[in-house]
Amino acid sequence: MRARNSLRSVKSQKSSVMEMLERRQMLSVTLGTNIITNPGAEASNTAATGWTVNGTPQVVPYGASEGGFPSISDPGPPTRGKNFFAGGPSGSESDLFQTIDISSLAANIDAHQIKYSLSAYLGGFSSQKDQATVFANFQGASFDQTSIGPVTPADRQNQTGLLLRSTTGTIPAGTRKIQMQMHFEALSGGYIDGYADNLSMVLTSTANVLGKITGTVYNDANGDATKQATEGGLANVTVFVDKNKNGILDAGEPKTTTAANGTYTIANMAAGAYQVREIVPATFRATTANPVTLTVANGGTSIANFGDSQTVVITGNVFNDANGNKIKDLTEKGIAGVTVYLDFNNNGQLDSFELKTTTDANGNFKFIEPFGTYVVREVLPSGKTATLGGNGYSVTLAKGKSSAQLLFGDK
Repeated sequence: MRARNSLRSVKSQKSSVMEMLERRQMLSVTLGTNIITNPGAEASNTAATGWTVNGTPQVVPYGASEGGFPSISDPGPPTRGKNFFAGGPSGSESDLFQTIDISSLAANIDAHQIKYSLSAYLGGFSSQKDQATVFANFQGASFDQTSIGPVTPADRQNQTGLLLRSTTGTIPAGTRKIQMQMHFEALSGGYIDGYADNLSMVLTSTANVLGKITGTVYNDANGDATKQATEGGLANVTVFVDKNKNGILDAGEPKTTTAANGTYTIANMAAGAYQVREIVPATFRATTANPVTLTVANGGTSIANFGDSQTVVITGNVFNDANGNKIKDLTEKGIAGVTVYLDFNNNGQLDSFELKTTTDANGNFKFIEPFGTYVVREVLPSGKTATLGGNGYSVTLAKGKSSAQLLFGDK
């Protein structure tokens, strides 16, 4: 028999169990998240914060100095905190209660549209038969119940530790509150060596709950299709859901305009796949995908961001003009590794201060620059003669515009 009265204990309530159940804590409920407060005994090192107490259950640290308790390396939650719940040092039974008000979901509950997923790590000490069980008591017009556990010594192979137990189901019609209960029972020894940790009760809905689409339209000042910390939002940009996917804002298609900081929200979207588009502002060009294809989950939020830039794009290709006809024929390939530059002083040669790039494997090149006029030239590869573009190209582009493809032919 092991005595552990020196461990920190949760103060026992003086009222009866029935009185304690009437003093239960009412909590708000959010779908898709764990609705239990203090599910892993981490809110306090000395008390079961958020729980109503019967008997003397305890909050115990893993590897407690008194010895024999589960350690951080014994079987248990892979992401465990510092503490777990234990049955306590006196009596044959103890309990922790917590009641959650779910009446805000009444209509969906009564339509059998709210599912639950209950799980916890439960266990005990060595070969002792003391045990922990978790109950979910569904309270309302009638009473129903589900439970997980206990974990027996055989389940644990007579090893100290905790194992995962779980169950799922549908919240019974008429339920307005869920009373969570940890029940610890002593079957051997003087200390109730039933353990519990990482309790979870997650509710989800099968109802058609409307979701929303949110995002930001930003000024992609450098045109790199990535939002920098210094790049602000664009106001008054129209964003819409292109339901018929024709690229045009049609009557009846959900739409909105961005706020001063570039953010937007399109609410009341049923679950499904959508194309979301922006109407690119005048003098800007889109640098990110437009449209964005996304899926809105039941009651969920999906994000579509858009980048727009007033930079200009100069593109082109350097190709092997094998027949010298100054035309890029289908059989003529691009030349890789050719230097192409912006001849700022128009002197016909590449100077150290001038911007340059090299063609890719297909002979393509690209510059992203502020709007204005540029002279684009190539550094003629050794042994080649220019057949097309030998004098360079002068390109004038207004804000947000792109050049036609500039061709350099070399033979």
